[in-house]
Amino acid sequence: MFGRRYFQKRTVAAFIIIVIAGIFLFFFLKEQAFKKLPSSNPETTDFETVNISNNSSFSDLKIYISNLIHENKMGKKDNSFCIIGYRKKEGKDLDHAFIYWSAKKEIIYWGGETETLGTLPRDTTHLDTDIGTPEEIYGSTYMVTQDWVDSILNDCEKSGLKLTIPKT
Repeated sequence: MFGRRYFQKRTVAAFIIIVIAGIFLFFFLKEQAFKKLPSSNPETTDFETVNISNNSSFSDLKIYISNLIHENKMGKKDNSFCIIGYRKKEGKDLDHAFIYWSAKKEIIYWGGETETLGTLPRDTTHLDTDIGTPEEIYGSTYMVTQDWVDSILNDCEKSGLKLTIPKT
């Protein structure tokens, strides 16, 4: 009934499906996997911090953050944020920013007005679950090291824009 040839065909079919799924995942996750983030070592990073308070790319920041609070049903209490911008050391323009949301223990990546704030799960680093050792995060497209988190939070503390949205 089920001979050797049957199992060979099934094995080849399973292999092909795995390869196709791998290719799909690579291209689907490619943008996140290769997204350049600030290094925790200032000597090896291509980015420097930027004050975003007067940057036109982030002019609607309060609106975006208010919408984010509403979407997450977090408006019943005060919400504090710290926003730190980064640009390439050779560049003049802001490249991206990170928003630390203390109430949710999240760091949210935002590319400015070209991106809707926090709409994609890959834009958010959950500090309770997404931190690991370099060995644990090898190949991960969402996990980060504690050094990376500390770098973002230290940059934010030193030169980030602090923003508190009162409860509604």
